[in-house]
Amino acid sequence: MSNDLAKDFKLMNELRKKRHNDWYHKNLQIIQASDLEYEATSDTCLIFRMKGYPKADFYPHTGRWRSNNKTYNGGATAFIKWLRNNKEL
Repeated sequence: MSNDLAKDFKLMNELRKKRHNDWYHKNLQIIQASDLEYEATSDTCLIFRMKGYPKADFYPHTGRWRSNNKTYNGGATAFIKWLRNNKEL
């Protein structure tokens, strides 16, 4: 019985890794197609520090971003929309 649980856990872990990898490539492609400037610290985080926009860190593997100690989710499209809506005039 425990052998089956180990196999199930391994399969779930592999599926999670594949899902996050797919999200990473999709989100990165959307961000790269936008006109936004960012710095990639590694393959896990993109840092946005553009003048007139809120400071934000975007995580392509999960589609989440952090700004002002608050975490948001929704993917790259939602992030870009949020960033542009919060632009300082």
